[in-house]
Amino acid sequence: MAETSRFASLEPDDLTKILNDRDSKNTKNVIGVSKRIIGDYLLEKDGLYKTIQDLDQATTEDVVKTLRQFYVEVRKTDGTLYAKKSLITLRFGLQKHFVETRKEDIINNEEYKAANDMFKAMMVAMKKKGKANVNHKEPICPEDLQKLYKHEQFSLNTPEALQKRVFLVFVLLL
Repeated sequence: MAETSRFASLEPDDLTKILNDRDSKNTKNVIGVSKRIIGDYLLEKDGLYKTIQDLDQATTEDVVKTLRQFYVEVRKTDGTLYAKKSLITLRFGLQKHFVETRKEDIINNEEYKAANDMFKAMMVAMKKKGKANVNHKEPICPEDLQKLYKHEQFSLNTPEALQKRVFLVFVLLL
């Protein structure tokens, strides 16, 4: 009879896969978009660093200077300011990237205080310009809500439909 071990034996590739799968698909997307935006910024500014990989190799002081400028100068492709939540998401993506590549936390590390102070100042400026407001959608009208409840996707006949109905009710109550 074969004896099984209490502890698994994993290969380095298995460990790498586990590490790579720890972030959700959305988080990976946010990281990718953040890297692309700062990469575009670096190319357009034509400074010392041309790519995010160059920035990964830079001194902490240079990264702080770059982020400080970036937070103030970053714009959407049409030239308008990002919304407050978008800028927060952008910084989150960069933070995840720099933790991975530089082993530095650009949000909580004291060395990044100057960049974070500028980020906070931009949050205040954006609020003054109305970019911190949340644009709420129109609520679902009662007639459309009745249509949803009558639809088979929200019936009480199957576990999947019941789950969808409970989720809908939960979301409507928030």
